[in-house]
Amino acid sequence: KFSPVSKIVRDLQGLIKGGFNEMIVLVPSLFRIGTETARRRVGIRRTKGPSSGVGRVVIM
Repeated sequence: KFSPVSKIVRDLQGLIKGGFNEMIVLVPSLFRIGTETARRRVGIRRTKGPSSGVGRVVIM
């Protein structure tokens, strides 16, 4: 079992060992994943009313 933080740490260590070429490729994708998850959370918070339950199911 790994917590999300320890998984990120292991991924970063792998990136450093893999070299800068892989970092240049993977860092932008990490930012993209971060912005997508942030948008989902904002969407969940902004969803109100009777459709909030349906919205959560679709977003998750």
